[in-house]
Amino acid sequence: MTFFHSKSLRLLLLLTPFVVLLFSYQSAFAARECWERNRHYPNEMETYLKYQVWCSEFVSRFDGTKDYLYLHFPPNFDKSKPTPVILWFRALGQSEGVLSDPRMFTKLEGEKFPGVPAIYNAIVISVAQRGTADGDFTCNFLGDFHHEDPGFCPNPSAASRQAAKKDIQELINQLSSRFKISQVFAAGASMGGYTGLRLLQLYPEQFWGAFTSAPALCVGSEKGPPTCEGRLAEGTAAIYNAAKTGKFDDKLIYVVVGDKDEEQLLKGDRYLNSIMKGKPLFRYVELPGREHENFFADDFNSEKLGYAAWLVNNPATPKLKEDIGNYIKTHSKAPLAPTPGWTAPQNATQWYLTDRILNFGGTAAPK
Repeated sequence: MTFFHSKSLRLLLLLTPFVVLLFSYQSAFAARECWERNRHYPNEMETYLKYQVWCSEFVSRFDGTKDYLYLHFPPNFDKSKPTPVILWFRALGQSEGVLSDPRMFTKLEGEKFPGVPAIYNAIVISVAQRGTADGDFTCNFLGDFHHEDPGFCPNPSAASRQAAKKDIQELINQLSSRFKISQVFAAGASMGGYTGLRLLQLYPEQFWGAFTSAPALCVGSEKGPPTCEGRLAEGTAAIYNAAKTGKFDDKLIYVVVGDKDEEQLLKGDRYLNSIMKGKPLFRYVELPGREHENFFADDFNSEKLGYAAWLVNNPATPKLKEDIGNYIKTHSKAPLAPTPGWTAPQNATQWYLTDRILNFGGTAAPK
């Protein structure tokens, strides 16, 4: 029996490097598949891993749709302390490239911008939101985006629309079940900005604010505000109703738009401003001579502003960082808890976050 154990141990020691190599290869292959959905930095898995920007592919608990996200923790992250979360949503036409731009997350060699997690001491997540890598004009956006050409943007079923919304709530529930989350903010440009406001309306107990650049309110509508009936961004009327009934009064909301933007979008943003005007936490900025731009990032045409990196102070929003800091100080609460009745996933496939992310507990890369 002793010989058997000794022989087995020698065999195990001999095979261990090959087992580890095989596991590492499989893990790297999965990671590379995740990263190669990115058009802006193709074939740059090593760059993301070097800077601890994590990519997580998952399957919806509600309808089985595959989706993915990118995540980065703030420097010196301490999982025992409450930390805010910022979700970023891309614009229509940005594709996955901008969504996963590592400059959003962290400081790269040779660049001064430290990344959003360092600036706001926040966990930053970019959510594909059921996007695909098949073309620049990916669709969905919480299931609310439709198009007159069904071949361009297939009209999702009612069940799919609901599942798309539930996926974001599920992500927040999973995060808050494993980390101490103080606040959750949504941010984005155009359709991404619309998504931020829609989440504020859908889940007011889980979202504290939205930072939106030219949010696509009322686009594609024939009647215009306040009804905004149409194929695109069809949750606009619900957003207006939430504003009218005071559900946004204690939320930190930024709406930045150029006065040369598309007429219907501009009317939609102005109408939200007419409802919220005078509210102490609502910021509406209309920039003269500007068109449809992303004023919160250094891409998507915002080079007109000079170097205005992700969500930092820039000529369009000079007090954004100050506002976020003050809001967090004055609205601190007990760490966010999952919604009542939520049950944790029973198996690994139902977690929207990889084990590396879930087990992260410090500044070193997760093991």
